[in-house]
Amino acid sequence: MSSPRNYRGKPVDGTGWVKGFRAAPDQIMIWDEERGVGSMIQVRPETVGQYMGLNDKKGKEGYFGDIAEHCSGVRGVLAWDEQMFRVCFRWNDGEVSYPNSTTGFHDFKFIGNIHDNAELLEEQS
Repeated sequence: MSSPRNYRGKPVDGTGWVKGFRAAPDQIMIWDEERGVGSMIQVRPETVGQYMGLNDKKGKEGYFGDIAEHCSGVRGVLAWDEQMFRVCFRWNDGEVSYPNSTTGFHDFKFIGNIHDNAELLEEQS
């Protein structure tokens, strides 16, 4: 049985990231394939991000809160547009773009996230 890892979050103990199922706003269940058991990990709710099923030009998974850099050097955050009900990028230059199956993720790469690397949004390459 394979287990999708739809969410990630930072454990309250401060160790790295965990990926797994979202069990509650502050818990992620990770699955041990070899033993066939799950474990609940307490995470900081503000760090929980859902995997969007899309990868950047290098194949890196995209989660809400990830920081992307466009080939033009503009940076922005992978987010959810409440008005359009779809995934978007909110770029530092004020623009918003909506990736789709036609344009895909070929013009940018994920370079960090708002929880570990917020300073990347202030820097421009």
